[in-house]
Amino acid sequence: MAGRFETMYATVPLSGTVSTDITVRGDNPYGLWSPVVTSCAAFLQVSFDQTSANFVRLLNPVPSGSGDLTLALGAGSRAITMMAQEGVFPFAYARVELGVPQAAVRSFAIISKLL
Repeated sequence: MAGRFETMYATVPLSGTVSTDITVRGDNPYGLWSPVVTSCAAFLQVSFDQTSANFVRLLNPVPSGSGDLTLALGAGSRAITMMAQEGVFPFAYARVELGVPQAAVRSFAIISKLL
């Protein structure tokens, strides 16, 4: 089924581990495109508002209670599907958290399917 998609960008600064915020705006996060990064794990942080202290790591929904949604990033770029969460993303804001500081600025593309 064809749909409309929107691409938003979250940027992690030099020596940083947390990206800028993206506004989900009723869209459904569908995929994450990762550039080449300093090898690490990535997490998705979400919040109901833009207060930095309210951002928390998203829990992996399958299997229930299995811990943080962890995305393994290594050498080379990656594309990660978020289709398992389609229709159940109730958060207005999101950002990418990386496990280690980055050696350069990194820009992540978050692809959303418009509802």
